[in-house]
Amino acid sequence: MKNTDWKSIGIMAGISLGVFVVGTILNKKVVEPALEKAKAKKIAASSEEKK
Repeated sequence: MKNTDWKSIGIMAGISLGVFVVGTILNKKVVEPALEKAKAKKIAASSEEKK
């Protein structure tokens, strides 16, 4: 029983770590560029309003 318990704990830890890593990579590649575009749009809009 102890072996299966450790195995399931290891699998759960591996899955959670994998999800965390994938989420971090997706955040860097998808969310941050989207935020940069939104900031650029806001800056462009605010600069047009100033003119």
